[in-house]
Amino acid sequence: FRPIVMTSLAFIAGAVPLLLSLGAGAMSRITVGLTVISGMLFATLFGIFFIPLFYYLIVALRDRIIKKEAGIRHENS
Repeated sequence: FRPIVMTSLAFIAGAVPLLLSLGAGAMSRITVGLTVISGMLFATLFGIFFIPLFYYLIVALRDRIIKKEAGIRHENS
């Protein structure tokens, strides 16, 4: 958990100067910075909350299928 969050935050912090840029070409840099920061925030939050949830659901589904197959095999014996 910690390495993922630290890497994401470091990447976001590296894009902050793009978001705060001034001068010639600033609008394109701001657009890139905003896109990078918002994308990384979304990906980090998605990874933190939904990936463990999906893992739990897949394991629960697998266990349910295994129990169902074991019950069918036991009845046919």
